[in-house]
Amino acid sequence: MMKTFKLPRHFRRALTRKGDLIEFYKSIGWNEGEVLDPSKIEMNPDYVANIINKFCYNKVPEEYNKYLALWLQYGPRSNTKVPAKCVRLHDEKMCRYMQDNYPGYLKSTEQ
Repeated sequence: MMKTFKLPRHFRRALTRKGDLIEFYKSIGWNEGEVLDPSKIEMNPDYVANIINKFCYNKVPEEYNKYLALWLQYGPRSNTKVPAKCVRLHDEKMCRYMQDNYPGYLKSTEQ
């Protein structure tokens, strides 16, 4: 089962300000001691590109390249069917966490 959630505004702001993937994953229910499977998390590729560009706007090319490589290696999977400003989760624990902590943000449930 997969569920799509609208990302709360503070998630989106933190990503473009801090560019912190670890904090992003924690905010959707991942615990640092657990194995993370980024393939169970999907976002719209255009939206991810927008996040990367906003974060790297005033950075030197070397910083931009490091950040881009980090997102490519550990970032969410790309899926054009996921609406912008949303995240699709294939992880039941993360889905429960989002539903419990952000009950009004569930957009859809699919098998």
